[in-house]
Amino acid sequence: MTDARTPSASRPRAAASGLVLVERHLFRLSDPEASAVRRAPLPSDDSPVTTGAGPDLALFHSVLEDGAVHADLELRDHPVPTPPHPWDLTSLHELEVAGPHIALVSGTSSLGTDCVLPVSAGTYILEAHCRGRAAAEAAFLAWLDAEEEEAEPTTEPWPHDGIERWLLRLWPTRPATCERQVLSTPVNLSRVV
Repeated sequence: MTDARTPSASRPRAAASGLVLVERHLFRLSDPEASAVRRAPLPSDDSPVTTGAGPDLALFHSVLEDGAVHADLELRDHPVPTPPHPWDLTSLHELEVAGPHIALVSGTSSLGTDCVLPVSAGTYILEAHCRGRAAAEAAFLAWLDAEEEEAEPTTEPWPHDGIERWLLRLWPTRPATCERQVLSTPVNLSRVV
């Protein structure tokens, strides 16, 4: 679900959040309209966020083999302070977005979610934070043990869904105010650094 409120210094320009399906430890940030340029390498425990160029902007390694993580996806005008939660990991990457939107999708089948944002073409910084990894892994392993002991598979929701939480923020590498100034005011490009 996208947040259509008027942006302020503390609020994102657009935001979406919800559960994102994880398959084979993976989910991805997709730029579905982009042509394939460079695939993101597979992430791992040591490098849980990798980036590429094209439809798969970023791949994220979850502690869950299968299940769902909770994700907050935000588009901002500029970087803001990190929320004071204890984060298990933090990562910064530069991305080239083709637009007109990006989405968080599952790792192998690219099943969609409600986490879709309108994003203009341009270069962005992706700031990724994650917490709850140990608790999600413990719940997942306990669920696997219980499933092995059960004679009938359960149709109940997976108890480990949403424990692992991701905060993904994007902001343009060039502030929007600078772009507006360049468009409205003649600039001597030989002096621009």
